[in-house]
Formats: sequence, C-alpha cells, structure tokens
Amino acid sequence: PTRAELQPDIAQLAMKLDRNDEAIADWRGSIDAQQAIQTRTNVVGDAAAEQVYGWQRNVQSLEDRWSWSLASQTRLNEASNSKAVISPVQYAQYGSYLWLDAAYRLDPILDGQRPTWIIGRAAQTMEDQSFKPVDGARTTGLGVRQRLFRDVNITASAEWINNTVAEHENDLMLRLSGSHSVGTDWQPTREHWTMFNVYADYAYLANAQSYYSTVSFEVGEQFRLPLFEGRSTLTPYLGSSWTMSNDNN
Repeated sequence: PTRAELQPDIAQLAMKLDRNDEAIADWRGSIDAQQAIQTRTNVVGDAAAEQVYGWQRNVQSLEDRWSWSLASQTRLNEASNSKAVISPVQYAQYGSYLWLDAAYRLDPILDGQRPTWIIGRAAQTMEDQSFKPVDGARTTGLGVRQRLFRDVNITASAEWINNTVAEHENDLMLRLSGSHSVGTDWQPTREHWTMFNVYADYAYLANAQSYYSTVSFEVGEQFRLPLFEGRSTLTPYLGSSWTMSNDNN
C-alpha cells in the first residue's frame, strides 16, 4: 500500500496473465492515484498525459466488449464504366460508399494482447461525386477478426451482395483480408498525426464463380478533438488510397 508506483506494473502483469478483474481494479487504482505515482516516478508533461491515457484505454479495452466504425469514401472523378460493374471491387475500392462495422470482442483465444472479434458489416454504394445512395447496391456480412500482432489483423467473412446492375443480382462472397496499420492509435498529446495502412483482400464469388484480389495502400492524417476525453474517443481522419486489383478494368 505504500508503494503506489508499483500498481501499474501489477496491473500489467495481471493483464498478461488474463486475470482481467484484477487488472481492471489495479488500472483504475493507478488512474485514481496518478498524481502520487507520477510524482514518485518523475513523469511529467506529455509523457504523463500519454501514460494516464494508456491506463484509461487498458480499462476500456478490458471492460468494453462492443466497438464500431463508420466510414465513407467519395470518388472525385466519374467512373467511365460505372453502369457495367460486375463485381464488388469497383463499388468498394473505386467508387463511393458508406460503410458500418460493428464488433464484439470474445474471451481471449490466445491471450489478452491478441483479441478476437465477431464482426458485422454493412455497406451502401453511393453515386460518384455524390453522397446519393445507389438503389440495389449494398453488401451485408458476418465474420471473425483476429489480431496477430499489435498492428496486424486478419479477417475472414461471408458477405451477401445485392447488386441490381451487376451480372449476378445476388451473390455470396467468401472473403479473407489482412491489414498492417501504423499510426492509427489515438495520440492524447498531439493535435494531428500521420497514419498508414496496407490492406490485402482475397474474395471468391459463389454465383459468378470468380475471384478477385486487391492490394490497397492508404495514407492519411488523423486529428484529435479536445472535446472527446477519457473513455470517449472519436478518431476522424482524411486520407487517400491507391489500389491494385485483378478486376480493375
């Protein structure tokens, strides 16, 4: 009890051993005693803010099972073959879309540092140079996402494609995708920072009996909004992507 500065180390150890209830209690205790801990360890300024934020995020990641992500992409030029699309690639990587991803974190299969999620996806295609939805052009699906390393994730999913202007109006897509991301974590002491993502995708279309593979590179700038603190974080970013695919006409 007289060595408050050891509490974060004890919490970290409990977290590594998957003793989550104990870890949560010690992380919360570290947050409550942050001033005493940082005085004894001589942590000040931006380093102190980063440290406390890390403790808060550890509590958040251990307690909160649900997470969601909302994204939108707008194509600035007009696709020459937008009416002759025959696969989801042009809709997803080359066109405009609105996308929602909800995830539920399972109990650790490997360890607490490599979580597993059940995910649900929904995407709505929009017209080029516009936010107007395209009738009969949407995708829904379920899948499993596994973190392999800190910045590397792999996802397997089955998705139903409804596309009235495609060769097959309805199709089942079996999809395997992976990503390596750098700079996507929230930075509590910086106003903005650069993020980079490499994304690879392989999918098989059951009715069309065809496949597509995609590699995408994305770079963007994330911005910190000071009105969101503590447990609530909003991570807006502006970015641009460059994509290669076997189905890019």
